[in-house]
Amino acid sequence: MRSKSHRLQVFISRLKAAPPVSTKTEALALIATVLDEVEDELSGIVANPANWRSDGRMYPPQDDNARASVTPPGITIYPKNGS
Repeated sequence: MRSKSHRLQVFISRLKAAPPVSTKTEALALIATVLDEVEDELSGIVANPANWRSDGRMYPPQDDNARASVTPPGITIYPKNGS
């Protein structure tokens, strides 16, 4: 099992190497695919989204957690804690 910081760096590297996307839907799908692949390969933690707060695995952002950013405007954010 690799550390979360290492897995995050691998995720960022793979995301940067991925072909560009054109829409928010494509972007979210790419993030989900790449993050799940990294976590499946390197975390040693079986995916169980119900345990996202405590199992140590990183999970993709969920649509129900989307929030509009105040600064800068026009940006959608996905806060970790859902607030």
